[in-house]
Amino acid sequence: MSSRITQYRGALTPEQAAEGIALARANASRLIADAELLLGAERHPSAIGLAILAIEELGKVQIIKMIVLHSEEAALKKSWREYRSHRAKNVQWIIPTLAAEGARTLIDLKPATDIDGEHTAMLDAIKQLAFYTDCLNATPRWTEPVDAIDPKFAESIIAVAKLLNRDRVTEVKELELWVELFAPFYEKPGMVEALLRFQQRMVEEGLTDTPVATMEAFFRGQPIAATSAEANERG
Repeated sequence: MSSRITQYRGALTPEQAAEGIALARANASRLIADAELLLGAERHPSAIGLAILAIEELGKVQIIKMIVLHSEEAALKKSWREYRSHRAKNVQWIIPTLAAEGARTLIDLKPATDIDGEHTAMLDAIKQLAFYTDCLNATPRWTEPVDAIDPKFAESIIAVAKLLNRDRVTEVKELELWVELFAPFYEKPGMVEALLRFQQRMVEEGLTDTPVATMEAFFRGQPIAATSAEANERG
């Protein structure tokens, strides 16, 4: 029996992309549930390791949405490389921290798109420490997972994974609209306008409750107008 695994690197249809996204989210939910069981048993290294794997599974969602936009071999090769890169998949784990620090616009969240950022290397290094013994520093110091992982930090990473784990299903129709309206403008002039047209169709199709005005403020770095309910609370 051959030991080689052939990894797919071609284009995806909206139906295939929707299946991949659903499987990634379901697997992330399983990993988070397992991490919480291990946390309850005070198996903190294994708990944080599984939580990081869950974050990486959730990171596949956005990458699959990029893959479905492409048909050119070079673009597909780059996207599939990111799909199988641990750091490319964990890039969004600092979003809750950025939001807690006041991030409200696309510009504010820019660090969460930097694959080469220090935060991606840090989380990948923590995952290694959670599963393996190692020898570190200029003067040799052996580490083992039980001593390397702080229980409180394990709790916080599981909390991050849960925050990133949305229950909303990505419908095939959503991906069809994504390809139809956004693909022609990806990384080209008019990209923001294309995203807003996509959001408008999403609202019209009943696939989201987020108003176009909210998304426009987010993309353009503008303050979001208060709703009437918020205004009444302030008044």
